[in-house]
Amino acid sequence: MKNYIKTEFKRGFFSKRNKIAILLCFLSMILCVFDNLIHIYPRDDASKLFTYTMAELIVIIAPILACLPFVDSYLNDVESGTLKYIYTKITPMKYAITKILVNGLLGGLVMLIGATLSFLVFLTRGIHVSDSALINKELINIYTKTPFFYIVLIIFFMFIFGFVISTLGLGMSTIITNKYIAILFPFILYMLAGIFLGGINNRLDPMNLLSLDDGVLIYIVLYDLLLFVIGIVLFLTKILRHGDVIE
Repeated sequence: MKNYIKTEFKRGFFSKRNKIAILLCFLSMILCVFDNLIHIYPRDDASKLFTYTMAELIVIIAPILACLPFVDSYLNDVESGTLKYIYTKITPMKYAITKILVNGLLGGLVMLIGATLSFLVFLTRGIHVSDSALINKELINIYTKTPFFYIVLIIFFMFIFGFVISTLGLGMSTIITNKYIAILFPFILYMLAGIFLGGINNRLDPMNLLSLDDGVLIYIVLYDLLLFVIGIVLFLTKILRHGDVIE
């Protein structure tokens, strides 16, 4: 199983789609503050630039980027007939665990690597406490003491977001058997939930999972957990219930 995990991770991590997703994540964060990087404004520092990007394009396209590398891998295994061979080597449960782990890691790493690279660029402007930065009220003490650690914490939440959304996408791929729709469907749900649920109560807006400045941490954690569980249940139900039935 360890060898299979390593093989799957390498296959996904070094794939063209994963590289594209990381690049798009990086560019989406850089380009929205490009003018601030070209021109030097005294009040611009890494914390302000980074938190500003979290209210821009990346918040919208993040679900697609997280799902792009590996969400359709189960469907690829089924369509290619690879799953028949895999089940001669490992059990359906081990297969499911591998897919969930590798897919989640790849989705999370897209966000983590892209965000980290952009943060390194922003650090060329230095970092300090800025009254213009968009800061989560519950984490204001952390920011005022160590702005650098605050941004690291935000990047960690971005990794969790990528892991969760890609897991949800993997689970949905067992229902939506079209590879392209499987990649896009979490994004569609994300946008619809933002429009309708966010309109009812801001705490239900899934965009808060990524842009923490306007969210309540306990709700963010519970929201992530709920989506993660839904994704796992959908995937395990399909694999374990129909694991021995491969058309």
